[in-house]
Amino acid sequence: MFQFAMPGPTVAAGPQRVVAELGRGFDGWALASWFVQPNAWLASHSPIECLALHLPDVLAAARADRFVTTG
Repeated sequence: MFQFAMPGPTVAAGPQRVVAELGRGFDGWALASWFVQPNAWLASHSPIECLALHLPDVLAAARADRFVTTG
């Protein structure tokens, strides 16, 4: 549900930006796992925990992980 803006059935901008930042190097399962697993770039917090209050940090973590994954 984190990916939807409430009260309507619209996709929230934050998660869309993170997915775009991660790029094509992550398939569906890897993408879902990335959002829920602790992330070293986020002081071992999961991206989903930080998404609402620290979007710039989550975007930076996504950018770093994309670089590590795809070079």
